Amino acid sequence: MGSTAWAGVPIDTVLRAGIGLGHWIFRISRGAAGDADLVRIHDFYKEKLMAIWGADVDQLRQLGNKLKSGASEIETQRATLTKLLHSTDWRGPDADKFKQEWDGQHTSLLNKVAEALKEAGTKATQNAEQQSQTSHA
Repeated sequence: MGSTAWAGVPIDTVLRAGIGLGHWIFRISRGAAGDADLVRIHDFYKEKLMAIWGADVDQLRQLGNKLKSGASEIETQRATLTKLLHSTDWRGPDADKFKQEWDGQHTSLLNKVAEALKEAGTKATQNAEQQSQTSHA
């Protein structure tokens, strides 16, 4: 698990009781599923804080790799199931209809999901690299 990611947002335009001009709201994500976010409100005039936007680079790289791995797994399963389907001794109109649906719409949808996961994985990896370069600039 990488370092904790902070994000600061000016809330000068947010109209809420007790939060007004010169306040900043900070959110820290704990990273684990189901964990609540910790929210802190700071008075700009009392504390000198810097607003930071970004991501935990290690976690973003892991996400990119997991997304790409998921795409690969879907492709592997699609190929395995297609081979198994066509090698199964099954004849008749139901078999023909199912095989036609599998070869047409089902594999097409699986291909689209795998492609979307690959693209998301690539974007996450690119964002991690951009974040890393920005952080070291």
